[in-house]
Amino acid sequence: MAPGKRRLLVVVTDNRFGELDVERGILEPAGFELREASCTTEGEVAEACANADAVLVNLAPMGATAIAGLRRCKAIVRYGVGLDNVDLEAAAEKNIAVHNVPGYCDEEVAAHALALALDLVRSTTRRDRAVRSGDWNVRLPTPRLSTLTLGILGFGGTGAALARMAAGIGFARILAWSPSLDQARIDRTLAYRRNAGSTRIISTAFGDLLAASDLVSLHLGLNSGTKGMLGAREFALMKEGTRLINVARGALIDEAALLAALESGKLAGAALDVNAIEPLPPENPLRSRDDVVLTDHAAWYSDGSVLELRKRAAELVLRSRPRASVTRDAQD
Repeated sequence: MAPGKRRLLVVVTDNRFGELDVERGILEPAGFELREASCTTEGEVAEACANADAVLVNLAPMGATAIAGLRRCKAIVRYGVGLDNVDLEAAAEKNIAVHNVPGYCDEEVAAHALALALDLVRSTTRRDRAVRSGDWNVRLPTPRLSTLTLGILGFGGTGAALARMAAGIGFARILAWSPSLDQARIDRTLAYRRNAGSTRIISTAFGDLLAASDLVSLHLGLNSGTKGMLGAREFALMKEGTRLINVARGALIDEAALLAALESGKLAGAALDVNAIEPLPPENPLRSRDDVVLTDHAAWYSDGSVLELRKRAAELVLRSRPRASVTRDAQD
């Protein structure tokens, strides 16, 4: 390092990857120092990142208190798509750029949603539980896929990817809704052709989608406008026996209303990869319901998606801050 120059500091607030070799391989040759912390509170974030020039954050809370403690930071990069653990207004007030990594797991989330949808239709998880308990020839309501309408709420990367996957497997209809979505955008996104031999995805109104769908899959970000967007009123609009899939954010659903809809039979089942509180507490009644399939916030995960996430997050740090001066030894 040249006299008078210091290595720019990047702090990883909470590491869920086991090691940081990918990030080190990108950042250290460019003259950055990478430091790992184990933060679970805003106070710990503020202390660990006080002198950081950039922060890589997983699930640690990056709220106003944490951001107030950042003295030098010019960039916060979230390992993921959602930014609901980062106070964007507080960051903007301190002129800190905030970045996420969109698109890195679209394929994985869509595949997980489709797997959960088919599980709810075919009752594979429920049958597994029954067989392990000694039952056989279990009789459960099982509709034909070709009679069902799939509704997709949210048409960003994961919603569009689910539409592509689901279009060729035999649903009667596939409907989509997003606040700014129209049919032209769907057709452009999916490069729809009349002779494509697959189901055309149809843009529809929010309430109409809820009323017409046999399965509803959630693919929306969490913000003040979407928090609790599926509550008692929305469940009342649905058909009797609708099945619900959530691979987005748990807080999109009013959990008390969800439980009531399951109890009443309005919902025939729910498959949840995400919950408002994670891990799901032992006392949560969703854990004991046979009509609920639970996975561990794993829709984003594959070996490939993890590698892409880490590489792109580190590269965002490089692009968001001038490169530090480095010596030949640091580059070799």
